[in-house]
Amino acid sequence: MSQFTIIAIVNDFYAHAQDNQRNYTMITQLPAMTCDHCVLRVRYNPHKPSEPIFHQCADIRITKSGESVNRKVADESMTHAALPKISLLQEKATRNRTNSEGSLWGFSYSPVEPDTSTYVNIDAVTGVSMPLQTIAFGFGGGEPGFLEHQYIIDQVYAVNTFTPGQPRGFGIIHGQFDLDLVPAEWVEFATDSGSMLAEGAILFPDEYIPINGLIPAGPDSYFAVQIKDDPSNPGNYYFQISQLFHNGTLRPLTVTSTTEDTYVNYQWAEYHSVLNTVIVLMGNENDADNLTCRLYYFPLNSPGQVTFREIDVSRFTFTSFHVSNNNPNAVYALSPGLNGQKYPAWHLVTIDLSSGSVIEVHQVAPAGFFQCYYGGGVLQGLDRSSGLIHHVLRVADSDNIDVILRVNIMTGDTTLSSPTYLRHVHNLAYYNPN
Repeated sequence: MSQFTIIAIVNDFYAHAQDNQRNYTMITQLPAMTCDHCVLRVRYNPHKPSEPIFHQCADIRITKSGESVNRKVADESMTHAALPKISLLQEKATRNRTNSEGSLWGFSYSPVEPDTSTYVNIDAVTGVSMPLQTIAFGFGGGEPGFLEHQYIIDQVYAVNTFTPGQPRGFGIIHGQFDLDLVPAEWVEFATDSGSMLAEGAILFPDEYIPINGLIPAGPDSYFAVQIKDDPSNPGNYYFQISQLFHNGTLRPLTVTSTTEDTYVNYQWAEYHSVLNTVIVLMGNENDADNLTCRLYYFPLNSPGQVTFREIDVSRFTFTSFHVSNNNPNAVYALSPGLNGQKYPAWHLVTIDLSSGSVIEVHQVAPAGFFQCYYGGGVLQGLDRSSGLIHHVLRVADSDNIDVILRVNIMTGDTTLSSPTYLRHVHNLAYYNPN
């Protein structure tokens, strides 16, 4: 099992219906490698006591010309009406590529192999995934109770680039104990190889407060976003920013002065270095479909003076954002408009930090090409040197085709990767080694 690299996962139509037969087509990129004799394996788990897991295999050979062949097959198999536009943008991306561009990194995971994941590098132009390292951690959890395996917490992850030439990935682990308990361990990886560098315990100062997000703060520390219960008023929460150091020490920095019982769905956080402020996006749990939200501002120069702004989501909604020092009064986001549209137009927007207004900057894709999907945010996805935001989009009329969108926040120039499959890759983060 450990010798196989997961390259795609096909979700069943409806596993419990038992009333349909369906053929599946999976368009994916083979690993960027060469081999004279490899095995391509399909593994099916029926999740039924009366049916065993079964496999189908094929002997294949991968050569250096495989990348162009794979792209041709993917393009010919993709019969969606958006293909001409997507193909044009893909060609533009190839022409505009420079050696100074970075790539995406993440953890490929399959729930049928819960004790391992594979650290992968994903080319932002071709979409090709390169497996780098097998990791002895699963993802996300399972059922409450005793855990048989360790799990990396999904989206609580950051890539630290403060030390030149030594990028490090840092995440939180759920150890082999009850899933209902707060994760209390950290792990660090070499970003360019996936090798595990260190792990240890988080030294909570007084009580175990969950960590919901991480942001690099310095060569050996991270800002940690925490949501703290108010024991005297169940269902109400304080929001706290702490600093988590490489040795596991956790030091509280600032906390809200009052509790909140509605805007309690953590979505995203960024550090604004010009303002020396941590900005946190919190969603309204009672209006999740409309994605009403607030931006909370935690000024580190003035601990305790936490403020927030209601965000105007009457035209544009979003669940991730990025900070650019070139525009200190606003943050950038990619938006599909309003939730519920089947194949909406996508826009680059700015959110004014003072008023909470959301302003359209550029249309990056017309209606009809991509799904209304809010899970495509890439951690640290804005390249500060090039001004490119990286975001994953799901192609319309498809269960298994993704593209990596790159948008220049200054010019609006937009390019797309070749068709790829990223739905089994967790903690996608961007890193540019140049």
